[in-house]
Amino acid sequence: MYMEDLGMFLKRFIIKYDEEKAKLPYHMNLLDELHANENAHSRILGKLLMQRNPENGRCEMLESFVRFVVKRKDKYACIKICNPKISLEERRIDLWVKDKDYTIIIENKVRNAKDQPRQIERYIDAAKNAGFIEKQIYVAYLPPTGLKEPSNDSWGKYLSSDIYEKRYVKLSYDVEILDWLKSDVLPNIRRRDVYLSSAVEQYVDYLEGMFSLRTIDKPMNMELQKLILDELKLNQLPIEEQYGKINAMQEKLENLMVQLSQIKESKKKEWFASWEERLKSDGYKVCGNWKDNWDNASSIWKKLWVELPIDGEVVALTIEYDAKADETYVGICKVKENENISESSLLKSKVFNDIKENLCMQGESNEWWYCWKYTTFEDAYNLLKSLIEEVRGKNERLALN
Repeated sequence: MYMEDLGMFLKRFIIKYDEEKAKLPYHMNLLDELHANENAHSRILGKLLMQRNPENGRCEMLESFVRFVVKRKDKYACIKICNPKISLEERRIDLWVKDKDYTIIIENKVRNAKDQPRQIERYIDAAKNAGFIEKQIYVAYLPPTGLKEPSNDSWGKYLSSDIYEKRYVKLSYDVEILDWLKSDVLPNIRRRDVYLSSAVEQYVDYLEGMFSLRTIDKPMNMELQKLILDELKLNQLPIEEQYGKINAMQEKLENLMVQLSQIKESKKKEWFASWEERLKSDGYKVCGNWKDNWDNASSIWKKLWVELPIDGEVVALTIEYDAKADETYVGICKVKENENISESSLLKSKVFNDIKENLCMQGESNEWWYCWKYTTFEDAYNLLKSLIEEVRGKNERLALN
């Protein structure tokens, strides 16, 4: 199939997809409406794995997860769950299980985020620095589908290690994670744990929606697959040739996705440049590390900010792009590295809390951020402008008083 034919095929597929999507019956899921990002998936999975039986203290969900993994990687049977600690985003590790004699590094790629250079290598080094030896380190990689594998570069010096050979497992969300939730988790939730059961049911439904696996999606899937069969004329070919033609089309589409991802990254850089110029044209002094950090693969966070006072305290009104998670957020950061946000009087300021509430910034304060809000690349600049205008408006009203 030539490029122009591929383009026409995609155009007809998109038209058919939109037609079939419009026919789907009404369906409500809170996670659909909240547009859960990759970090949200990690928080949900982390919350499940942290669950303990209130009567005996056992980590039943983590036990269930390990039992499920053992069916695919028997070396996980060596794990003896004692008193695990589960952290999110510690040392940039999505989910990190640490216990007496083992540690599990869980890398979440549900949104198909690209691997960062030496990513898994850095996480294994972090585990070793935390006191674990290699035979105690396990790695679970969670891509959206079975097609994605961590890159060799991500593994770095551990590509030929025992960790890779014996204690690494890939669990795709569309098959393994869904199977675990439906076959191992849901049936074993106690009847009185109604909120847990409801949350898992919502999450299962949400994942099925992500991968068009809901029952209501079946008619749409049948029509789309019929279109593909007709377009590729597969039914006119011997069965042996059909598989080869499907593989050839899949390779072309995967190459197309790679090219689109590269274009997308270059456009993000152009967006940052345009945001900086627009802010400067409005008279703001713009700071940021995005120019120096953009092509530095080890620098995950790309940001720009404008410094303004809130209730007498100068802060950074910031757009930040997290290249690891492919996520964008806008919020209020500290200006000086040695500031201790937890001790800042700003957190108790009515002016600050009004700004936070008016813009629905629900992220809690941490080492760098007073508050923040996840957004899209398309909406990030408008949200930053709204934040700037909100802060300036509050300052002007304070000055008048």
